[in-house]
Amino acid sequence: MTVRYGSAVNEVASLSSERLPGCSVEHVQVDLRFPDLPPAFDGLRIGMLSDLHIARRTRTVDALVDWTAAQSVDLWAVTGDVLEGLEGVPQVARIVEVMRAPLGCFAVAGNNDHRCYTLPEGPPALFREVGLPLLDNTHTVLSRGGARVALIGVDDPYRAKDDLPRAVEGVDDGLFRVLLAHSPGVVFHAAAAGVRLLLAGHTHGGQIRLPWVGALMARSGVRGCGRRMAAGAFSVDQVVAYVSRGIGTSWIALRVFCPPEVTTLRLHREERRDA
Repeated sequence: MTVRYGSAVNEVASLSSERLPGCSVEHVQVDLRFPDLPPAFDGLRIGMLSDLHIARRTRTVDALVDWTAAQSVDLWAVTGDVLEGLEGVPQVARIVEVMRAPLGCFAVAGNNDHRCYTLPEGPPALFREVGLPLLDNTHTVLSRGGARVALIGVDDPYRAKDDLPRAVEGVDDGLFRVLLAHSPGVVFHAAAAGVRLLLAGHTHGGQIRLPWVGALMARSGVRGCGRRMAAGAFSVDQVVAYVSRGIGTSWIALRVFCPPEVTTLRLHREERRDA
């Protein structure tokens, strides 16, 4: 197994960021390069939200609605933990209402979604209520310019509810595969499932990061997926992973050198440079 972090993935990833007006949230823009991306998907733009942890209306929700409405993306991906309490459901719905993308808007559930939404159907009922399609250990196929890409989603890996083999059942061989998961720990199984890109959150970037040290803690729930995988781009074998710092917090409402994040990613078809 080959794991690469930071500058070691510069050949396939580059990042830049800017602060959203009136709040502490950063807009991180990520460019990812894949030699096997179908030409019709060259330039694909993905808007990504993770770990909203919304319990009530806040100024951040207003900023997120404004930012989301202003984005011109081809696809929206929401990687779990949208709720911190049931009173947040109307606020999540406000954000979803302004999501627009020609290829659709999709989500996966996180551990907090299971904890907070305790009605019998659980997260499927939650995401249906807010109007966001849920990929619950399943997949969909995106078509553009005569080419196809498989978008795969698993239930929360942190609670061991993910079933990646089931999620990829029926996916045609040779399709470029994008995986959405709440926790990045699933990355160690993703290569065997033919995944090329993983989008995840859950770690909040560690919430507390120190210069030259990075995240003090990252609870992925999977051995080997530790502090160096808490945020940003890394790769495991053929899988390029991007982990968002997300919006909210858990345990303590504190972030240090780890601002909340919204993300746009652009995928490019480009031959990989020699390492």
